[in-house]
Amino acid sequence: MKFGLLVISILLFCYLVPFTANAGVGVTVTTDIIPDSQEVDVSPGSTGAVLFSGYCNGTSIMGGDITVSLMASVTPVGSAAVSPSSFTLTSSHPSQSLSISVVVPLYTPSNEEITVTITGTYGHWTGGGSVESSQATITVLQYYRMTNYCETPYKNTTQGENVNYNLKIENLGNGNDTFALSISNLDELESKNVTINFDSDFIDIPIKQNRTAILKVNTSKNTPVGLSIIELSVSSVGSDGLVNEPYPLYLRVKEAPDVSNQTEDTGENNRDLSSMDTLLKSKELILGLLIVFIIIVALAGFIKKGSKIVKRDLKIMGYLSIALPVIGIIIIIGLAMEVAFTTPESTASVQESLFNIFLIFSLTGFSGLCILLGSIFYVLKRNCNEHYQLERSYRELIEIQR
Repeated sequence: MKFGLLVISILLFCYLVPFTANAGVGVTVTTDIIPDSQEVDVSPGSTGAVLFSGYCNGTSIMGGDITVSLMASVTPVGSAAVSPSSFTLTSSHPSQSLSISVVVPLYTPSNEEITVTITGTYGHWTGGGSVESSQATITVLQYYRMTNYCETPYKNTTQGENVNYNLKIENLGNGNDTFALSISNLDELESKNVTINFDSDFIDIPIKQNRTAILKVNTSKNTPVGLSIIELSVSSVGSDGLVNEPYPLYLRVKEAPDVSNQTEDTGENNRDLSSMDTLLKSKELILGLLIVFIIIVALAGFIKKGSKIVKRDLKIMGYLSIALPVIGIIIIIGLAMEVAFTTPESTASVQESLFNIFLIFSLTGFSGLCILLGSIFYVLKRNCNEHYQLERSYRELIEIQR
């Protein structure tokens, strides 16, 4: 009998020693995460938080309390925590409810696969060991955002000409996306003979990248002059059009130059050149008249006075008394004919009109001066002639007396 008890004790000791060295004898501790998968929103303004629940169950065939210590981890990005992280399981309370909170960074790409894992250790009077781990997955939801930019949203053109708008579209979402371009007032623009074409109605843009869309605007000669608004809209196809950003463009159409107007402009330029030639010739005329006047004054200065009057001086004064009035009368007749037979041009410039008025007054004044000088020379001629005759008679008497 004693031998049998000794054999049983030896066998029991051999059975218990391996377990007490590494793990508790007959102890099992498991965890479970509920639910096994969730989705998370990481768009701007969100928290990126996900909350799981779970349980930790422990059993021991040898009896006694089980002390459990748990921890939560998340890969490849984010942080996680389990609560409570330490607790004790008893035979009367073999299960503990858990709360696992996970925070995923904002702007995380939608193609990231995030895994949450619960691990831990336990302790028992028969030994300690590892808690059976459990896992759950988190799916990152894709959010859709964009920004549009056009360096020159306001452009000018003329009837019949074409312009291009370069619209830069940037994908600010956390995944690849396709963007659709549309014009909401296309019927209104077509009624104005304005046609719009895109190099592509749909543009695929990878995450955090941008592309340039070219908007081609064609006008015709019948397009109304004025400002037109192109109500451009860019929408995200992935969001089913919920993310839609309007971006108005402005087009001012000017009147196209007319060929006939260009011909008239050429004629106007020719008239301007002709007027310039007339101006130069008029200046030459005035300069010539001034030179004649100076010569007349110079000749008048050579006229001798008193006893030194000679017959030559009388002839000069006679010529001047006749020539100057004739010149003045001819100038007046010419001006009268110019005014009477010339039709004023409504297109004449202000400068040209003022110069014509100046020219008329100048020539009129000069003609009056010529007539006045002619009258003066006529009076001088008569006085000098009488004085000359008296002096001549006086000399003849002297010679007779001698």
